[in-house]
Amino acid sequence: MATWEKEWNGNRGEELLKAVETKEYRILADWKAGVCSLALKNLSGHPVRLEKIPVLEMDMPFGVDTPVYGEAYNMLCQYSGTVKKVDLIGFFGDHGHYRLSAPKDFCQVYNLIRFTMENGESLLLGFSSCRRFSGEFWFNEKKLYAVLNLEGIEIREGETVALETLFEGKGPKETLEEAFGNAIQTNHPMLRTPEIPTGWCSWPVYGPQVTEQNIYDNLYAIKEQGLNLKYIQLDDGYQPFMGDWLQTTDAFQGGME
Repeated sequence: MATWEKEWNGNRGEELLKAVETKEYRILADWKAGVCSLALKNLSGHPVRLEKIPVLEMDMPFGVDTPVYGEAYNMLCQYSGTVKKVDLIGFFGDHGHYRLSAPKDFCQVYNLIRFTMENGESLLLGFSSCRRFSGEFWFNEKKLYAVLNLEGIEIREGETVALETLFEGKGPKETLEEAFGNAIQTNHPMLRTPEIPTGWCSWPVYGPQVTEQNIYDNLYAIKEQGLNLKYIQLDDGYQPFMGDWLQTTDAFQGGME
């Protein structure tokens, strides 16, 4: 059994994930049934403005070859690999395409990270709320951090600010994902609609290089395969410049209506 499996066996996240404390702030972590409510208290003696900060940390107990899955910012792509190295699933990643900042010497995923054990079970950590701050996980062969982006908000001297909630669970992948979904549902109830929206979006495959012919080809394929889709979303790439939403490039000869 891998070292990290031994460490996690019989322990819960609150025993291994430690709340961070610095000269400027202390993280308050309130664990209940595998969900941690996080808050921050300003210890500095003066107002502070914080950007991305670690809120929970632990020494990396997982072997370098342990499989890892993680989400990208706003779920625009995904990552898969091992503790040693994760690779982009898809074409348009956080750093290369969207030019989001990356921590030095760490792998970075957003919102959710899942490690797979040798016995097939998983360990899942995920931010189950996003009321105000976006969550990330930074990791390398030595450390694992849960991180929140406070976006430079001012925190007054002695003030305590509520942050987000974090879910931790170990077990079969499908069971964990359902439990994580329920934790999210507690904070962000699903919007009810008369029908489930179904459709196809151009971005994951074509990105900004999409053409009019791409759209027609997929419309024909959807019809031929009898897919019951209601919406077709042309997501970016048709306009000559960002902001020119009522104009098209030469790849769209039909123009706008």
